Amino acid sequence: MRILDACAAPGGKTAQLAARLAAGDTLVANEFSATRIDTLRDTLQRCGLAERVRLQQADATQADFGTFDAILLDVPCSNTGVFGRRPDARWTWTTQKLQALLETQRALLENCARQVAPGGRLVYSTCSIEPDENERQIAAFLANHPEFPQGDCQLELPDATHDGAFACVLLRSPTP
Repeated sequence: MRILDACAAPGGKTAQLAARLAAGDTLVANEFSATRIDTLRDTLQRCGLAERVRLQQADATQADFGTFDAILLDVPCSNTGVFGRRPDARWTWTTQKLQALLETQRALLENCARQVAPGGRLVYSTCSIEPDENERQIAAFLANHPEFPQGDCQLELPDATHDGAFACVLLRSPTP
């Protein structure tokens, strides 16, 4: 199986994926930022998983990664699901920033979806609870991509025990 973590830093999800790789599986962890790729590398080294992951630095809105059986797309987001843990995120949140994030998320989703193999899956996730970044983003994508039937989607609202987050599985239809 070929797996891509398209927006991988700081590396917690990448480490979880790497720890579960089967023999012969390939995991590529991509990060746009040079500084954040250093953080990603450090995370994988601390976990003893660096040899299991191929790192690369590219803009996932445009890069041609090749074809993958599974892609994790944990997109940059407004962080509204983690305001309780990161109060500083409240001070940087604006509607203009949200609009820019929505455009980036859309571009990431479009580009990465092209690289999912027939019969493969893409997991879109955020640490946001904003419908524009989650349900509406997925609905707009699905309206233009009938080759991706929606799988399970889940929104977790933050509470005293955990942060808020959203994830949705998009399953690419097998080639007819």
